[in-house]
Amino acid sequence: MSNNRRDKQDRRKRRKSRERGPLVPMTDDKYMSIEDGPMSFVFKMTDTRKTDGGKTLSVKSIPLEDTIRPVALKFDPPLASDGTDPTCFDYQWQQLTYLFDLDDPSTFVNVLGALSDDDKQLLVRYIQTCRNLAGYSIINSKATFSMSSKEKAKGWAVRADLPSHQEFSGFSATFRQLHNDGEPASFVKTWNIINRALNDVGLGETELDGARAVLKAWKKARASLMKKAPATLICEKLNPNLKDEHPRTLKGVVPEELIRSFNYGDTLHWGDSREQLAQLTDDPFNANFHKFCCASTMTSLSHLYFGFAVLAAAALGVPDLGQKA
Repeated sequence: MSNNRRDKQDRRKRRKSRERGPLVPMTDDKYMSIEDGPMSFVFKMTDTRKTDGGKTLSVKSIPLEDTIRPVALKFDPPLASDGTDPTCFDYQWQQLTYLFDLDDPSTFVNVLGALSDDDKQLLVRYIQTCRNLAGYSIINSKATFSMSSKEKAKGWAVRADLPSHQEFSGFSATFRQLHNDGEPASFVKTWNIINRALNDVGLGETELDGARAVLKAWKKARASLMKKAPATLICEKLNPNLKDEHPRTLKGVVPEELIRSFNYGDTLHWGDSREQLAQLTDDPFNANFHKFCCASTMTSLSHLYFGFAVLAAAALGVPDLGQKA
């Protein structure tokens, strides 16, 4: 069988799956999941009522990952003053606080005396790049992806709030400077400089161990966000007994792979990921879903990088980034 014929058959199967529009109860009366091709969403039902003389069941629900709110924050959302909509920063940091419980980055130890001029310049560049990114439209927008189905309709109606190609390309280019390990002023380079400086700043053993534990917590949080979407992580934390076959929101989405596919299949380079991206965007339904996932997971990672910018500023002896430079 040719690849083209096999691809057409796969697309037909996905279309049939969408037409069925499965609604799978997780329990008798509280939760439901919608799974359709690459998409998976889990909801908590908040209200059910019968209408039309009992012929129609109306269901109200909220995404399972939003049931954690409100989450008390341990510090103000980093770089919110550099953005245009502080509620977007608050939303992201409620998720990050629930998942990782990071300590206030502005209280990190001052290691300025152990930094070379080049090290200082790199940390300043990282902070400046974060502050620039904090003002981007994608960071300050409430992008949503929703699905709805009516009784006599076939399949699901999809609504996605997606950035324009121009917005997405600009966001991706600046995000890459923070995210890609090989970039001169990336998160990893900044983390390594601060970690090395701890050896030479003259800390006592207890304080040194504490500072290293803080750095490890930020690095571990980043690794988690590269493997799974925050919504998936929240579902798993809410129910630690989930098995592999159980549904969870954005199940199967691997942010690092998705970001690479978009960056090096279209947005930044028409490069070695273009075939992989073509498979992810083989129809408008899948294209919208995967672009939404890419933008939202990049946004979550960006906010983690913003928090680490506050930590880097504290390491430079300038813990207050409340005012724009």
